[in-house]
Amino acid sequence: MSETDSSPLRITVADSPAALEAHRAAWEQLLEAVPDGRGVFFSIGLLRAMAPIYLLPGRRMHFLLVWAGERLVGAAPTVIDRRPAWRGGVRRLEFWGAVPGSMRFDGDLLVARADEAQACAQALARHLSGPRSPVELIELQYFRDVSPMRAAFAAGLRDARLQPEPMVSHRARLSADWERHAATLGRSMLGKTLNRQRAIERDLGARLVQRERLDEDELAQIERLHSLRQQTLEQRGRSRHVLFGRERDRLAYRTMLEQLAAEGHARHHLLKAGDRVIAFALGLHRGRTFFYQLTAFDPEFSRHEPGRVLVAGMLRAEIDSGRTDLIDMLPGTTKVKQDFCNEHFGHQRLQAAGAPGVMAELRRLLWRLSGWRPGRR
Repeated sequence: MSETDSSPLRITVADSPAALEAHRAAWEQLLEAVPDGRGVFFSIGLLRAMAPIYLLPGRRMHFLLVWAGERLVGAAPTVIDRRPAWRGGVRRLEFWGAVPGSMRFDGDLLVARADEAQACAQALARHLSGPRSPVELIELQYFRDVSPMRAAFAAGLRDARLQPEPMVSHRARLSADWERHAATLGRSMLGKTLNRQRAIERDLGARLVQRERLDEDELAQIERLHSLRQQTLEQRGRSRHVLFGRERDRLAYRTMLEQLAAEGHARHHLLKAGDRVIAFALGLHRGRTFFYQLTAFDPEFSRHEPGRVLVAGMLRAEIDSGRTDLIDMLPGTTKVKQDFCNEHFGHQRLQAAGAPGVMAELRRLLWRLSGWRPGRR
């Protein structure tokens, strides 16, 4: 742990999941208070599970914890990415989870109370712009437009630039019952989906099932379907990263699913024909928010539109359960998300200078000369 007292709010640094263990009670209390259930992504168990994916060589965990006395009021879930010496050896701050592919998610600072958001953001900005800053560059991608902290944080940094990201997040705020919610959806779209549902039930005997823990056969089928879907998109000229194509990523994702199940935060929706999975949506939840995190369908049955049938069934099941107010489908735009969601927001890329001083400026200069441009990784 390292510490600085440069403001009335005290900032410490956790450089590993183990470093958070000493503050487990305060950390869990903060995660519970974060609005919209987003704390589910940052439990100590999940941080450990995802470290093989999020902490590749050259990257190290650097969570900034903001304290008011003995109370943890906020945090910046970030990593430091160290560039090679020929690129200046620059140290760059990024959000935890800033990796290519299906496991990237949007970023934000974490805060317990809305009335403390501005002061928390300002304290973090002072720390990262000051002489003891651990980085020369700050590049926080997919910073959520709905963040209550982004503007104050950017205002406190040096040479800060905000650029729109070409990515949108979609959410479905649910009605009290399915009938009322269905009335908010496009009538022709919903009618077509219900026709597809009847066809898939008639032709394949398909049914929607929920799981909190997947068995080995279901996991194997999900891995195959997701890989097949990504490969199909790749063949159409879209750049894709196959999550299950590398054993390291595959094992980390399986560990994450088991950790979520152990914590009671896993809930998955599968569309099955007999024992065969033909579409799936793997999800996690905290509070009254459900996150739709990984999905794919079997292209063999594309004429039945199993993905669309699955999402409609998932929404109805979440409404009928009485335990969900919001379904967050995370970054990424598809026609299904557009059709079934009633809220959306964009993202910004925040770029700024970190540590001041001659050496820091030299490193930033070498970084730019080696090919860095705003908005380029």
